[in-house]
Amino acid sequence: MDKQSENHKEEIIKALRKELVNSEIRFQNIINHNSIPILILSQDGIIRFANPAAEYLFHKSKEKLIGQPFGYPLLSDEAAEIIIPFRNHPNAIVELRSVDTVWEEESVFLVSMRDVTERRNMEEQLRIGEEKYRSLVELSPFAIYVHVEGICVFANTSGIKLLGGREPGEIIGQTVMRFVHPDYRGLVISRINSLLTDEKQLVPIEEKFIRLDGSIIDVEVSGIKFDYNGKVAIQLVVVDITERKRAEEAIRNLNVELETTVRDRTEQLAIINEELNAFRFSLIDDLNSPLNKIKTLSNALSGSAKSKLNEIENSYLEKIMNAAVNIDYLVNDLLNLSKINQIDLDLHSINLTSLCKEIFDEINKSNTSPNLELNLQSGMSLYADPELIRIVMKNLLDNAIKFTRHRQYAKVEVGCVTRDGKVIVFIRDNGAGFNTDNSSKLFMPFQRLHSSDDFEGYGVGLAIVSRIIEKHNGQVWAESEEGKGSTFYFVVE
Repeated sequence: MDKQSENHKEEIIKALRKELVNSEIRFQNIINHNSIPILILSQDGIIRFANPAAEYLFHKSKEKLIGQPFGYPLLSDEAAEIIIPFRNHPNAIVELRSVDTVWEEESVFLVSMRDVTERRNMEEQLRIGEEKYRSLVELSPFAIYVHVEGICVFANTSGIKLLGGREPGEIIGQTVMRFVHPDYRGLVISRINSLLTDEKQLVPIEEKFIRLDGSIIDVEVSGIKFDYNGKVAIQLVVVDITERKRAEEAIRNLNVELETTVRDRTEQLAIINEELNAFRFSLIDDLNSPLNKIKTLSNALSGSAKSKLNEIENSYLEKIMNAAVNIDYLVNDLLNLSKINQIDLDLHSINLTSLCKEIFDEINKSNTSPNLELNLQSGMSLYADPELIRIVMKNLLDNAIKFTRHRQYAKVEVGCVTRDGKVIVFIRDNGAGFNTDNSSKLFMPFQRLHSSDDFEGYGVGLAIVSRIIEKHNGQVWAESEEGKGSTFYFVVE
């Protein structure tokens, strides 16, 4: 070979070596700047090289990695998944692939890795979640079905039982419409089409299902659209409301019967009330006639024969006259009591202070006790029927004064307070009071809490008060203690 040929050969070799060096530099640059962790291992598994991504994965610098055994057996063109334990960091799950290559004129393994820890953790959480969901679905007391393109592909235990089945195979594979009552099939098809095109979920509605044995049940159905093994599916949640519907029907029938009974009883009560009112007015008329005769004859006898009668006979005559007067009061009270329910309310704003002052003036004209103190709060007002409230205040004030009669210093007070937007009127006295254990009798006609020898009356006045307040949709009540006075309250709506 001549010298020129040798020189040419050397130039080719130099060029090839330069290209090899450049190729290795490019190879290292590619590896170093790759985001994928890459190791180069000797055939006996010793780490010869680690790129920065591998340093990050192993939480070690390349100086600490190089020269260390990899610790996992490798085969050429092998794909595997390994777990790399760390002392101060969570373990890493890594997918790796190894290939044969040459590194610095040495046969080595090039190992590329991918950290799949987060993905595997998510997959595990998803698996656990799916298991929990399946358990919840299976244990759910509600019937749950999944259907794809109108075919049932899943039914939980409650769903199988609801339709009268014993095994999933009796339900799965059947068309949805197989179990829908004909009267509701058009509605169900419309709802399914709406869900598949626009809606995100099916709001609960009531339907009827046909069970495997042909019996019909009432159900409430709701549903959502979701992905089932890559296909569009609909999950239905079904609640058996058959018993509820029967109960509702029973209640409706009971209400109809009750309305009929109430209407019949109301008509009967109206007839009885008419008869009772007729009897009451007839009785009052029948009483008034002899009562007027007794009063007239007693007055006549008192004028003409009083001087001829002895003291005992005159006392008898006086008792007869007083009894006639008392009976006259009782008849009038009974008449007023019977009329209250027949009066239509005529509601107005009442100056309660002025009304009570008028009643006080009337009381003072007939009051003979010099030690009666009447206290009246100023600025009181009330929205009610003025005439009926006058009767209420007159009865309560008369009652208060009557029961303070035996006090050396009698005191009666009228005032009001406002609570929750309602005006509560009170009449307080320092009279005899009463035992609150008997307060249930207080507003009942002819019920007395004191002896007639101590205080006159027939127990009708407070019954009239109660009837008037009830007519105003209000309440009346009392607080008292024997020997320490009483306070009567009332409020009207």
